[in-house]
Amino acid sequence: MSCNIIPPIKPNPFLHYNIINELQSALASAGYLSLIYPLASLMEININNRRGNVPVIYGQQTDRPNDYIQMFPDGSENGISFFEIQSGDYDLQRGTPDGDLIDIVIRIVITANLKNIKTETYDYTDELISRTILAIQSSTLNQDINSIRIITDKPRVFEKYTYLFNELQSLAYPITGFAIELGMTVDYNFECVIPDTFTELNRITEEDIQRITEDGLIRVIES
Repeated sequence: MSCNIIPPIKPNPFLHYNIINELQSALASAGYLSLIYPLASLMEININNRRGNVPVIYGQQTDRPNDYIQMFPDGSENGISFFEIQSGDYDLQRGTPDGDLIDIVIRIVITANLKNIKTETYDYTDELISRTILAIQSSTLNQDINSIRIITDKPRVFEKYTYLFNELQSLAYPITGFAIELGMTVDYNFECVIPDTFTELNRITEEDIQRITEDGLIRVIES
């Protein structure tokens, strides 16, 4: 089976040494996924004349209805996966014996069409979960993983994505879905993060400060 690993648009600064790329390779070795997307972020866009929250590839900015990760595999796809960072909070540990470390939780969201993967007539989701975890544990990142959590409750797996709520009714055999959360401790180095070029901000002058509107707000006049 061919597996298509989708490259990121831009690297996430806190994952500067390609953690997601390593995990994508691990998932590919599990042998049942057709599309392995990189890190995703949440975006609200128009879908069928209504607003909905969807996963898009990290760094992608779009409001076109088809430019988001289609979560449910069609008749030709075995399985689809993408990554999330569960929280915007990061615990930084400075000056440990192992260097400067960061604690982070990475979530892997997976959906699959069981009939496409093998000719069985029962729900073997647990077997896919086991195969996925074994593939991750065989990767070079296994030593950085502190905890593994498995989520099989469908509303919790897709709770961020409001546009999927109606589709959850059809998320039954042969379509399955689950999430795996990896608690990891990895080294970091802010010197490796290369920021985008920032436009120099206009500085507020004494003259600007004197220009006060009637509502008491400072109004900065561009030169």
